[in-house]
Amino acid sequence: MMKNNNQQLRPGTVLRGQQDSYTIEEVLGQGGFGITYRATMSVWLERPLGKMEIKTNVAIKEFFIEEFCERDAASGTRITVSNTAARDKVDYYRKRFTKEATNVSKLNHPNIVKAFEVFEANNTAYIAMEHIEGTSLSEYVQSRGSLPEREAVDLIRQVAAALAYTHNQKIMHLDLKPANMLRRPDGIIKVIDFGLSKQYDMEGKGSSSTAAGYSDGYSPLELSEKRGVKQFSPVSDIYSLGATLYFLLTAHTPPKAGDVLNDGLPAFPFGWSKQVKNCITQAMQPRKVDRPQSIERFIALLDGKVVVMNEETKVLPKEETKILVNEETRIFVNEETKAYHEPPRLPFEPKMVFVQGGTFTMGSSKWELKRGSDEVQHQVTLSSFYIGKYEVTQGQWKAVMGDNPSYFKKGDDYPVEYVSWNDIQTFLQKLNAATGKRYRLPTEAEWEYACRAGSTTPFNTGNNLTTSQANYDGNYPYNGNAEGTYLERTQPVGSYSPNAWGLYDMHGNVWEWCSDWYGSYSTSAQTNPTGPSSGSFRVLRGGSWLNDAEYCRSANRSAVDPGDRNYIIGFRVVASAPL
Repeated sequence: MMKNNNQQLRPGTVLRGQQDSYTIEEVLGQGGFGITYRATMSVWLERPLGKMEIKTNVAIKEFFIEEFCERDAASGTRITVSNTAARDKVDYYRKRFTKEATNVSKLNHPNIVKAFEVFEANNTAYIAMEHIEGTSLSEYVQSRGSLPEREAVDLIRQVAAALAYTHNQKIMHLDLKPANMLRRPDGIIKVIDFGLSKQYDMEGKGSSSTAAGYSDGYSPLELSEKRGVKQFSPVSDIYSLGATLYFLLTAHTPPKAGDVLNDGLPAFPFGWSKQVKNCITQAMQPRKVDRPQSIERFIALLDGKVVVMNEETKVLPKEETKILVNEETRIFVNEETKAYHEPPRLPFEPKMVFVQGGTFTMGSSKWELKRGSDEVQHQVTLSSFYIGKYEVTQGQWKAVMGDNPSYFKKGDDYPVEYVSWNDIQTFLQKLNAATGKRYRLPTEAEWEYACRAGSTTPFNTGNNLTTSQANYDGNYPYNGNAEGTYLERTQPVGSYSPNAWGLYDMHGNVWEWCSDWYGSYSTSAQTNPTGPSSGSFRVLRGGSWLNDAEYCRSANRSAVDPGDRNYIIGFRVVASAPL
């Protein structure tokens, strides 16, 4: 229900931030802690021949506690708090809102709305964010009814990917629910509303002990406690993630956490898979210790890699897992003895392209649209090397490792994904032992040099990227599947034209791991750089089938924990010359 219009900024109101000015156009929504508006701002494009002004939409969230805040009638903008006893409380939450929003503005993930400015005005605080065309998952389900399991799981995986990223940054959302997840028309999810999130230090201690937001059905019991979540623990967000999956599949708000504690969850409808039932049951356990302790554990439940036996969670041993998925890993089981064996593992020799060493400018020009602040241009000189003509495929991974961890198990010529940086080190050790070669991951500089193939434009295809040139932005063609149009996924390697040096899928399909730790570039000239000597995250390059074109730029950088797995991440191999 829309709130009192007298308490909202009027269309045409101009807000002046630290960097830009924003003109309010309309109200998008209002909650207990804030009002969200659609606004416009001017962006100036400057080129050698002149400048051009472009108007673009942004979202503005205004800190406004509806229980205590009032809009000054005379100014139409200034916020007042008439209740003297509540002023300290409002001021505390406003400062916390600003602090946490500043932390969140540093996040850069394809499934998280991007906040680009936090500022104070009118005796309150504002966050300027990217404007997302689409509807919340709450509205989406209300309009369509319960979703097919496959679509619901795909949406939850996107939210899980966003949470895995924020948890790696020691940030908990603490207000996760369908209303705070926007679905774009192309099916991409953006997690929003980090106004109640909390940043924790390296020891896992929060900066305050105040409770976060509480939403019936989606919040675990600990979020209702006055002392709040003082210690970093992903399990609170994981409860909300499981509750959201329940909502997507039933179109009903889950029972309150107190009711789950006393009565358990309702019986699940017929037709749900065992792994989905198991995942929701475990994620929505009243006791924190009984829930999955990480997003990776949650995904393992969703994938059926963890089962519940005699009320005890058990990770299946490797041989049991293989028997359960024998059709995928081609394990042959003797029905009488239950003994099994694997077909011979045949190591593959990847098809490699020789890259002549040289000097190039790494990073992006200050004129490049959507560039990141970590793409500082600098000169790099590289020795010659060999690089994989294609991304490593599922068939090649199976030939070396004997299994297929991929989410999209569509064929041996599809890129392997859902492999961590750490997993790949084991793969490389086995490949090198079998072939006598010294394959490795590319350095970040080698990757960008090979991707550019002599180009200096944002993409090796020029200034723009089209769907006929790469698999990105969920552009897998709809094939008439009755379940819907959410068939976006990887495509077989080599499905698009190669770059000028004969390399395929350097833009899109799957993100590709590099060997480097993520860190700031040196501004001085470098020769064969290998990145920082240590760090928390490894570099990803190239974007994926799920990402917008801006993430597929030749200079774009992303950073992920080396133990993380995702259905948008794969790799290709490199070898120093001579091979």
